Amino acid sequence: RNECVENPGVCSPGQCIDTLGSYRCICPNGFKATSDLAMCIDVDECERQPCGNGTCKNTVGSYNCLCYPGFQLSHNNDCIDTDECSSQRGLCRNGNCINTLGSFVCVCRDGYELSADGRICVDINECAVNPGTCGPGTCQNLDGSYRCICPLGYYIQDETCEDIDECSQTPDICLFGTCSNTEGSFTCVCPAGFQLSSSGRRCVDVRVNYCYTKFESGRCLAPKPLNTTKGDCCCSAMPGQGWGDPCEICPGKNEEAFTSLCHAVGQVFGPDDQPIDIDECTANPNICNNGQCINTDGSFRCECPFGFRLDTSGINCEDTNECDLGNPCGNGTCTNVIGAFECACDEGFEPGPMMSCEDVNECSQNPLLCAFRCMNVIGSYECKCPTGYVLREDKRMCK
Repeated sequence: RNECVENPGVCSPGQCIDTLGSYRCICPNGFKATSDLAMCIDVDECERQPCGNGTCKNTVGSYNCLCYPGFQLSHNNDCIDTDECSSQRGLCRNGNCINTLGSFVCVCRDGYELSADGRICVDINECAVNPGTCGPGTCQNLDGSYRCICPLGYYIQDETCEDIDECSQTPDICLFGTCSNTEGSFTCVCPAGFQLSSSGRRCVDVRVNYCYTKFESGRCLAPKPLNTTKGDCCCSAMPGQGWGDPCEICPGKNEEAFTSLCHAVGQVFGPDDQPIDIDECTANPNICNNGQCINTDGSFRCECPFGFRLDTSGINCEDTNECDLGNPCGNGTCTNVIGAFECACDEGFEPGPMMSCEDVNECSQNPLLCAFRCMNVIGSYECKCPTGYVLREDKRMCK
């Protein structure tokens, strides 16, 4: 008898082989024969834990692997690690991705921290985390970093704002005074007789004292009629030689002390550190004698009236001797007087509108001067008689 024919599904899903007096089953993969080889039964592959990093689910003739998170099914039907760093674009942004078994780790760059889901690196707001990080400055958060914006009087050092010591960095910042550094600024302390400028950076000497015009044998001599400040004395376009009591020698215009005291020749520093012109005309009332003093920017000039001219010093008007300038009187004698000249005209001449001596027309002045005809000549006149007559001895009447 043939059991395989009598019972076709006896070895399902395997193959039935008829044997003498019996049969045997040959089973496919996923199945195994019973001990008596009489039928094929399913193999439970999950018993040998074929999935590794996953859960095995047995099926008829096979099995399925359900991989844990971070693992994926391979072509061999087992669970292998997923390399998230290479497979997931944008993972661990602003950091470095390190693959681990079944997962990954983000190592963030400086200035970033791990997000709550651990997938990217987000900016650390250093300004919020450390409110005083910039000291007196303003903290501005940047992507992955921050910066300090320092106020006036501070500078950036080691990512914070440090006070600038203006007194040591700028030695002449409190000229003629004492500099005292303060937090974020400085203060100038001026000595007696000095006034702090509006900028707070200069002590202006407002003391008034003698301004000397001469320095001889180690002594200051000949003070100007008006007392002035040292700047007005030494910076003037008509400077003194020394100032004050005891006398302080005025610096030359090429000396460093001059640039500290004076803005320029003829100019001093005002309360707001701006240049102020020195009025030499007011400070020196005895200049431009016989003329008018005109103050100009940084200097002055003397304007002389008619009859005067500037002397060699350029600061006084001296009389012009017109009599030396080509005999202005003509037919007369020139006499110089202060600011003008006078003409003593020769006989027959008189002063004209231009002050020179002009011929007197006696004939016009006295129509009865001659009996017949009067003829004017330079400096005199002549009488003429008609034909047949001659002049008498008086040179006026005809006979």
